[in-house]
Amino acid sequence: MPAPDVDTYAKGMRPALGHVNLMVDTLIANASVDDLRTIVRSMLATSPPSVASSFVSAARGCLSQSLQRGVGKPPMLFETRERHIPGHGHVIDTAPSAKLNGLLAYTRTLYGAGMGFDSIDILVGIVRATTGLRWEPDDRLADELAIIDADISQAVQSCKEELAGGNVRDVGAARSALRKLRTALADCRAEVEDWGGEFPFSRGSSNAECLQL
Repeated sequence: MPAPDVDTYAKGMRPALGHVNLMVDTLIANASVDDLRTIVRSMLATSPPSVASSFVSAARGCLSQSLQRGVGKPPMLFETRERHIPGHGHVIDTAPSAKLNGLLAYTRTLYGAGMGFDSIDILVGIVRATTGLRWEPDDRLADELAIIDADISQAVQSCKEELAGGNVRDVGAARSALRKLRTALADCRAEVEDWGGEFPFSRGSSNAECLQL
C-alpha cells in the first residue's frame, strides 16, 4: 500500500534535510513530543554505546549554537502570592515562576548533554535569585529549593564527566563559572545563617567545593 501524500511544508514545517529520509523527517515533524521521547529512548537502549555518544555529541553541537548565558532578571524567578487560610487569615506564599521552571528545564538539557559548565553558569543566577527570600522547613519553597540543590549536584557531576572526557571547550570560562557558583552558594549560606534558616543547597555546595579544575 503506497504511503499517503503528506505536505511536509504545511504548518511551518521545515523541508526534509538532505541526509534524512523523507518519511523519517515526516515522522519527526509530526510525532508528539512524548512519542519522540519514547522512540529515542528505545533506540538508545537497544543500540551500541557509540550511538548514544553520537546522540549526545549532536545534542552538544545543537545546544552550543543557541546557548543562553546567565539569567536576565533574577527577581522574576520567584513569585509572591497572597493566600487566605480559614481561621488564620492571609499568608504570603513564595513559589517558582514559569520563568524559573523554563530555566531549570534548559539547565537540565545542558547538563544532560554533557555541558555541565554551561549549566552551572545559569544556576549561579538561580541561586542569586533566592536573595531576600525566607522559608520554613515545611514550606513549598523549601521543597522547590531542594530540587534546585539536586540540579546543582547533577550539574557538577556533568562537569566532572565533561572534564574526564576532554570536552571542556574553554578551561578559563569553566573555572570562572565554577568560581561564581561557589561564591553564590557561600553568599546564600551566609545570608540564610543570618536569619536563622536552613541552607537549602548543602549537597550541591559540597559537590562544587570538591570539584577540582
